[in-house]
Formats: sequence, C-alpha cells, structure tokens
Amino acid sequence: MRDRRTRKHPVYIGVQILFSLLLFYLAFRLGGVVPAAGLALLFAIHLMGEFLSFVKIYSGFLLYRKGWGSVKISYKEIAGINYIHQVGGREFYRIYYQSGGKKRVLKLHSYMFTRLHDLIRGLEEKGIPVSKKEKNKDYVAWSLFGIITLFSLVILRQVLVRGYTFLQSAFSGGWHLYNHILLWVLFFLFTLFILSRLFLFLRQGEHRLFFSRVFLHLVIVGLLYLFLQDYSAQKHGAEMFRILVDVKYQCETARYEKKPSPYEVEEGRGCELTEKTRLMKGWHRVPVRVYRMTSEDPDTGLFGEPGRIIVFQTDDGAYYYATAWEKGHVRIIAPKYGRETPAALESVVNHRLLIHIR
Repeated sequence: MRDRRTRKHPVYIGVQILFSLLLFYLAFRLGGVVPAAGLALLFAIHLMGEFLSFVKIYSGFLLYRKGWGSVKISYKEIAGINYIHQVGGREFYRIYYQSGGKKRVLKLHSYMFTRLHDLIRGLEEKGIPVSKKEKNKDYVAWSLFGIITLFSLVILRQVLVRGYTFLQSAFSGGWHLYNHILLWVLFFLFTLFILSRLFLFLRQGEHRLFFSRVFLHLVIVGLLYLFLQDYSAQKHGAEMFRILVDVKYQCETARYEKKPSPYEVEEGRGCELTEKTRLMKGWHRVPVRVYRMTSEDPDTGLFGEPGRIIVFQTDDGAYYYATAWEKGHVRIIAPKYGRETPAALESVVNHRLLIHIR
C-alpha cells in the first residue's frame, strides 16, 4: 500500500517545454519542416516520460519511475540517505542501495520533485537512516566574492579614467567625444550595491543565499559591462558616415525628382541638422552642420573642423564629404570616388589635416 509519493515539479517541466519550443522554432527556421518534425517527436517522447516520472513509497519497497523505465528498490537494500545542500541554494538527497551485487546511488533534487521532504520523512519512518550534512563552501564563497571585487575595481578604473579625460577636455574647451561617463558611474554604483549585498550574506553566514545569488549577479554585471563597452566604443567616424549617407540620399533623390535640395544654403554658411553625435567642444554637444561649396572657389577651410557634411558642387556633379574627430585629429570621410576625386581636395590632403578616404 502506498504511503507517500512525489512527482516532477511543474516548473521544472515547464522550463523544459519552453526550451523545447525554442529549439523547435530554431530547427524550423534553419532546417525546415522535416528536422523540426523529428525534433518535435523526440521532445514529445521525452516530455511524456517526464510527466510519467514519479517516486512512490510502498510497504516493502521504493519505486522510482524515470521516463519509460522504472527501478524497484527494497528497503533492505537501502544502506542510507545522505542530505546535501548544493552550491547554488538547492538541495538534494542521495539514496545508497545495492542492486545486482553493485553499489548504486539514486539522486533526487529538490527543484525536480515535489514533496521531496515528505518522501524522505516517510523513508525515515521505515527505519532508513538519513544523515544531514551541509557542505562547507566558505573558500568557494570568498573566492567568488573576490572575483566580483576585482571586477568592480576594473569598473572603477574605467570610471576614473573616463571622468578625468572628460573633465580635462571640457575645461580645456577643445574638441572631444562624449565617453558616457554618467552611464559608467551608474554602473559602478550598481556594482557596489550588488557587492555590498553579497558581502552582507557572507558576514551573516547566509551561504545558501550567497550561492543562490552570486551566479546571477555575475551574469548581470558581466552582460552590462559588455554592453557598455560596446556602446561606448562607438566611433565618431561611424556616426558621421551614417549621416553622410543619409544626406547624400536626400540630395540625390531631390536632384532626380527635380526638387529643391533640402540643404540649399548659401555658400560658406552651414545648415544645422537635428541629428546629434557624440562630438563635443568644451561642455557642449556640437550639432552636425551641412555646408556647400563650388569648384570655382573651394573653401578648404571647411574641412578644418569635425562634425560637418560638405557638399562639393562641380560641373560633373556633386561630391559628399564628412569630417569626424578621431584620436585628436580631423578625419575626412567620403565614398570611394576613385579617380573622380576632385583635384581641389589635393591641397587638403597635403595640408595639416589627417586624411582618410573611404
């Protein structure tokens, strides 16, 4: 007669279903119907086995059904049960028993089964000894805490370097790029908050809470760090090239449709765009400006400052250039005109500017 039973946890099965649906979708998108159908059949068989899995206590034996197979363990064959608190805040039980003359172990995790404590309590009532031993993981905890501390020092160095560079450029009133110092400061404060929480867990002896939080915190901090590294590494040249392509497209579209140019300004006078980049001069962000010049009297001085789009009008057509700030120099960006590059720009190449033609 059955006393107690436990089944697979609904959340555990639900996570497997979501993971199966994700793999099924990827298989369908990448491989088509046939691979997706085969994968769906395998998932269906596996999930059906998960639904049928259980552990039951009978009067003379313990029955463990795993998927489509089952294990019948007599109480006389069970040597003992060992309780272990695992790194990560979870806990599991190891049931040691004899089967076919060999020593075997049945492991039951708390996150996989429901009512697991009631099941073990029922086995204790059958006279099976249960030893509750919690692993001592102090050295692991402090090692992980040290990793996060070192990582926070790396972030602090980023904040100090970026802050010093920003303030130095801002007070000098020169050209520089905004390096997202505010985002890095907020990220460092967030890292300090996480570090203080983990330290509090260790100081209070709450190692279970520490291990259940530390890996998630490591992932979150690491992903945010990678995101900020990529976000703050954007170059001004890439921003100006994107705006250059957009301006060229609008001007050429207006030309073929025989409409007025959207940037019809007097020669030497710029048209300010609403588009903003990371370029700064002193404390202020510098807007992008569009300038127009002709081949009769080219004003090469327009290439002397960054953050500009220059429309160079010749008898053969229009040429489009952009100026960007890179490593303390003005960089000229242009489409690959090849041999059609206006000769008037040769004086600029031989001038004090650092020229790169795309």
